[in-house]
Amino acid sequence: MADNGMGPQVSVLTPIYNTHAEYLRECIDSVLAQTFSDFEFIILDNASDAYVAELVASYDDPRIRYFRVDENIGPAGGRNFCIARARGKYLAILDSDDVALPERLAAQVAFMDAHPSVGVLGTFSRTTEGGAFFSDTLPTDSDAICRHLLFCGNMLCHSSVMMRADVLRDNKLEYDPNLFPAEDYALWLDLTGRTEFALLPRVLTLYRFFPTSVSQQNLTRQWRNAVRAQLAAIGRNYNIDIESVDDLAALYAGDTSRAADGIKALDNLVGRLNEQKLPGNMVYDMFRGQFKHICYHTHSFGGQWRLMTCPAAGYFGQGIGWRAFCLVTRGIFRHNGNVKKDKE
Repeated sequence: MADNGMGPQVSVLTPIYNTHAEYLRECIDSVLAQTFSDFEFIILDNASDAYVAELVASYDDPRIRYFRVDENIGPAGGRNFCIARARGKYLAILDSDDVALPERLAAQVAFMDAHPSVGVLGTFSRTTEGGAFFSDTLPTDSDAICRHLLFCGNMLCHSSVMMRADVLRDNKLEYDPNLFPAEDYALWLDLTGRTEFALLPRVLTLYRFFPTSVSQQNLTRQWRNAVRAQLAAIGRNYNIDIESVDDLAALYAGDTSRAADGIKALDNLVGRLNEQKLPGNMVYDMFRGQFKHICYHTHSFGGQWRLMTCPAAGYFGQGIGWRAFCLVTRGIFRHNGNVKKDKE
C-alpha cells in the first residue's frame, strides 16, 4: 500500500467486471457528484469487455485513475489491487453497480476525523429501488457491532464502508480470495479486536440487489466461508480452539449428510462459550435461524424431505407443523432471489 502522505484524503475503490453500462455510469456519476472533492477514484477494469474501457474514457476528470488487467483476478484480487495503489488516508468502498449519495464521503470523512479510534465506518443503506436494507436496523456503536459480527453475522453493506488505510497496512490484512464470496465479511471479522467500528445512522448508500448476482448464485459457498471466518474470529478474539470447523460449516450450509457431526460440534461449541460467559446461545440461534431459512427457501421436494428428516430438524426444534408447512409449500412463499434450487 502506497504512502499516503502526499495523496488525497480519500481513495474511492471500484473494481469492475462487465457491469451493466447503465449501472456503471450511475456508480461513476455518483462518485463524481460528491460534495466532498479531495479524493482519487481508482477504477480497476478486471478484464472486462471493451465497452467498460470506452465508458470510463468518456469521463474527463483528473481524479479518476483507471487501471486494467488482462486476466480476471476475481473480486478479492480486484479489491486488493485497488488498495495496493491507493494513496488516500481513507479507503471508500463502492461496488460498480451501487450508488453513493452526494453527502456520503463528506459525512464519513467528518466522522472519521472526529473519531480517530474508528477504523471501519459503514452507513445505513437502501436498495436502489427504495427498499429497506439490513444495515439500517442494526447497532451503531463499536462493541455492539463487533458482537453482532462475531455472534450473529454480517451487518455492514460493503459499498457503504470507509476504512483507514493504515489499519489494513499495520495489521497486514486484505481481502482473502479463498473466502469468496464472503471475503468482505471475513475482512470485517479479521479487524474485530484490532480497531473500532461504527455505523452512521444515515442512508448514504444505495445497494443494487440482483437475484443473479455472484453472491446469490454462490449462496452455499458463501454460507460455508462466512461461518468459517466467523468461527476463526471467535477463536482469535476469545482464545478458544474451535474444533470440527468443517462439520460446523457443513451444518450451517444445510449439508444433511453431515448433520449429526455438525450438531455434535455445535453442541460442544455452545457449551464451551456459555461456560466462559460468552454468548453461546446466540451462536445456537444463528445456526437455528439459518437452518430455518434454508428449509423455508428450499424449492425441491427432495431437498425439503432431506432437511425435514435429518437430525437438525429435531435439534433446532422444528416441530411437525413447521416441517409440514415447508414440505407442502416447497418455497412457494420465498423472497425474491433467495432461492437456491437443490440439485437432485
